[in-house]
Amino acid sequence: MSRKNPRPIPLDMAQMEGVTQEIVDRLTEAAQANANLWPKQHIHDSPSMEVLFRRAIFGTNVKGEPFKAQIIVFATTSYTGGVALNDIIPLSTPDFLIRAFIGHEAFDDGRQIPIIGLGINGYWTWGKLLKYLTKRREEAVAGIHSEIIHEMTHLRDVIKDQEKWKKKKWAHRDHEIRAIMQQIIHQVRQKIKRQPHSMTLFNRYDFAHVLRQLSPKYRKVYADLTPEGTYIILSGVHQALVEDGHSFERGKLK
Repeated sequence: MSRKNPRPIPLDMAQMEGVTQEIVDRLTEAAQANANLWPKQHIHDSPSMEVLFRRAIFGTNVKGEPFKAQIIVFATTSYTGGVALNDIIPLSTPDFLIRAFIGHEAFDDGRQIPIIGLGINGYWTWGKLLKYLTKRREEAVAGIHSEIIHEMTHLRDVIKDQEKWKKKKWAHRDHEIRAIMQQIIHQVRQKIKRQPHSMTLFNRYDFAHVLRQLSPKYRKVYADLTPEGTYIILSGVHQALVEDGHSFERGKLK
């Protein structure tokens, strides 16, 4: 990835916003139906995947090649899909979303369809899920939307040297940097849209410090990034804001 004015892979944000709202609507309907009968029952207290939502999504990769993929949302108690002790989330885990990935679904005829998988906390009760989706819907939408943005970036990307990147730490892989940058740019734009005065922070504080305030994703990953990855992400955010029409002075990126 070029260090000079890096830009995120173009995505159909309207499509992803529509899918996100549909997911939250369907989960809310399921939570309402089940909470009426079993409000204190866990959604799915097993490391297997209990699918709650599925739909097809169509698009093209950066080379213009078409794809058909599936988005699935499922309840689980496993971070990874494994059943070993260190794969299972603690019973007290507070998080709504516990897993997101891109993979493939194999069929008996040899076909493989890309899937974007989002795992929600199976230890949550139906009553807790209903309360969360009705009282904190905006938070649920933001979390799901951000993860779809990340995985859709992978789906549109052309990832080379797959065996090589598997040997690197997650946050050191070029294609992960591209997907992380995409999420961070979106989160920063949304924050500025809701709170325009946030832009003034860039004139008062270090650029990376401001991103930690505006982007939950950057707060989560910045300590794991390489200096190269950090520079690419900071430069990408700066470039996106300039192209949005914002003007500010930026000092040396750290």
